[in-house]
Amino acid sequence: MAVYDSYGVQQFYFRNILKYDPDQLRQELLSYGDKIVSSSHGGTVYSDYDLSEFIKYAEFLSEEPTTVTLQRQAVKHSDNMWYIWTGALPHKISERSPADDKKWRCVGLLNGFPVRDAQNFGFTDGMEEASPIIIAMMESPFFNMTFPSGSTINIAQTWNLRSDLSINFQGSVIYWKGEQMEILDKSKSATMCIFDTEDYGGGTTGSSRNIHLSNLIINANEYAIGIAMRNVTRFSLINIEINNTQKTGIDISNSHFGDIKNIALTNCAPLTSKGFTSDSIEEHRGDGIIIWYGSTHVAVDNIKVQNADKLRSGRCGIVVDGYAPPNQPDTRIISINNAYAFGYDRPVHTELCGVVIISNSVFEYSSNYDNHKKFKCVAIVWNTLEVTEFINCVFRSDFNFLKPSGGKAIFNGCNITLSHEGEFFTAGNAAGFGGKIEFNNCTLSQRSGNGGMYGADFTFNHCILNSDNDDKKPSVFTIGSESNVHAVR
Repeated sequence: MAVYDSYGVQQFYFRNILKYDPDQLRQELLSYGDKIVSSSHGGTVYSDYDLSEFIKYAEFLSEEPTTVTLQRQAVKHSDNMWYIWTGALPHKISERSPADDKKWRCVGLLNGFPVRDAQNFGFTDGMEEASPIIIAMMESPFFNMTFPSGSTINIAQTWNLRSDLSINFQGSVIYWKGEQMEILDKSKSATMCIFDTEDYGGGTTGSSRNIHLSNLIINANEYAIGIAMRNVTRFSLINIEINNTQKTGIDISNSHFGDIKNIALTNCAPLTSKGFTSDSIEEHRGDGIIIWYGSTHVAVDNIKVQNADKLRSGRCGIVVDGYAPPNQPDTRIISINNAYAFGYDRPVHTELCGVVIISNSVFEYSSNYDNHKKFKCVAIVWNTLEVTEFINCVFRSDFNFLKPSGGKAIFNGCNITLSHEGEFFTAGNAAGFGGKIEFNNCTLSQRSGNGGMYGADFTFNHCILNSDNDDKKPSVFTIGSESNVHAVR
């Protein structure tokens, strides 16, 4: 039955009318907030929310003068990015642009993504050119930054890394979309890097610090260098693949206290079609990884360096070079463990350096994959200042084993095999005398050819020397006039 009031307006009856009491509704909102319409699961009004790290506070070039009093107060620029003042507070905004003072640091678009996520700076997966986004990220004050898992990152400009930075790429792939390197670019190739750090006058005026990259694939598309860590104190490169560089996969120069782990470098060597000759490759380098220019305390673990492209000509797979800038330390205290190198003129090379320890590694030389053919050695230890020690390593070669000119090396528990004609020890065509080479508990097996011994003193302790030479080549070793064998036991 319908009910009407005194004005003839029909009245309606609602069950549980207290539910519609404004005071009770207000109380429910205070207790449960947007949970009463299922905007999120469970909890009270604030339990699953985080306070915003930054406050959208003002804009540059606003008519009203504004003063920021908190570092959380962000100011918007015409590029739609927000900036915070990192200098002394309070600060009156007199700058027309954050570029006028480097104390303004970019905190992104504040678009709802976590502020340390590349998406907060406008990154989208597979965007045509991500370099402007990357520049903004490098202007941020954040240490830990991330990219969405498995992203495609296209860039055509060098990614200049700053200090105090850790980026987890979460399996993302960088595709280099800029120019390729040609032989005519040789003079500027040291600056043609996909990742680079500040030069600091060749390391004589300062250094970067605390730079860490992880979980990344780089397709270099024939650019010069994949990653250059120059003049950096405390750095790490973890879980990284680099493919198809024209100069070097990883270049570590004048850098200290570094951790390099779980690395794959594939076809990091110059293409002969780009005009590189044997002489220009030696000058240009063309290495998988080089640690040099006074670098110290660098540890490399689980690295594969392989050039399986017969159209490329590599110099060294893994090289530790002691060349250093004036008044800087020599390259020393370098450790390499669980390494594999193949497809270079010398898969492992140490030169002019201090202590280097290489353990549990395999190095292979194949003349079929060496277009450079300068030394044709599986290893070179040349004019080292201190000992290069190989522990439990395997060396395989179809030509020469070691060029020891002026080198100091100890081989402990190693297995060395020459599968075709060649020499265990070769002088090559580079100067260097006075080396001291020691073998302890090693097996040296040669299927043919002679083992020439040049430019060093040799010691064999508890070693096995094998050869299946025919009558025409009966010697296991030929001792040169400038060499001595101190002991064979």
